[in-house]
Amino acid sequence: MKPVNFSIRFCNKAISSSLLILCLTGFTLPAQAIQSAYTAFADGDGDIYTIAKNGKLRWFQHTGRMSGADTWTNFGTAKIVGDKATGNNLLNSKVFSGDDGIIYTITNSGKLLWSRHDGRFTGSQVWANSGKLTPIGTGWNKYAHVFSGGDGIIYAITTDGKMLWFRHSGWLDGTNKWAKSSGTQVGKGWQDTVKVFSGGNGVIYSIMSSGLLRWHQHKGRLAGTDDWANNGAQRQVGHNWQGFRQVFTGGDGIIYGIKANGDPVWNRHIGWLTGADAWAPEPNNESGSIIATGWILP
Repeated sequence: MKPVNFSIRFCNKAISSSLLILCLTGFTLPAQAIQSAYTAFADGDGDIYTIAKNGKLRWFQHTGRMSGADTWTNFGTAKIVGDKATGNNLLNSKVFSGDDGIIYTITNSGKLLWSRHDGRFTGSQVWANSGKLTPIGTGWNKYAHVFSGGDGIIYAITTDGKMLWFRHSGWLDGTNKWAKSSGTQVGKGWQDTVKVFSGGNGVIYSIMSSGLLRWHQHKGRLAGTDDWANNGAQRQVGHNWQGFRQVFTGGDGIIYGIKANGDPVWNRHIGWLTGADAWAPEPNNESGSIIATGWILP
């Protein structure tokens, strides 16, 4: 069993659970649907954010992220950090990390907002601009998927499968400055993608409706050119990933998945820079490592 084949095992353990995903039926978003779940993300330094059912932004710090150990700052207890920057409620928004404390929010009306959590290393409520959300764009609710590639790069996938590249030049301070070539199409054929996220260094992971986990590397990410590793050919690095409520990277090949009952699962793709199907040793002779319990998401 490959390290990524853990979703079937988890579904078998969650037969009675109807929370968040329909694990037994292999429920996924239909092709070309707009992804509604942006409820958990990480910034690559062990800091993980989740949105609680009351809409507040929670902060955790996974000190065991490199090994998959169940070790956390504050014994794994969440800290509420979003009161100042979110108006206490994120239930009608999509929130994702831009790395280095940068957090982007897409409102239900399509506004793109910038914020920076300066208290990310300790979980304190310290935010740039006194927590003020800064508007930097509109019309972002029309895309099927939106995610950051780091360094101000933002990818958007249209409902017909085109991948567009943007670069927020003001990503560090929240100024509304963008690269002139923002909006350039850098790919196509992404319409069967149900979840997609960056792994850093141009690496992009996509999960298909069939449950396949695919690896891509955008070599032209800094300039916004249509330049990809392997002449654009993706590599399959896993399967049975369709059962997770949320999947996101923790940097350095670390991938977190939130399963049906809210438990976060850790795995590490050792071949993340090359696309090799190589994973960290399977803990306890099973795939994936449960590192906490009960992260119920809205």
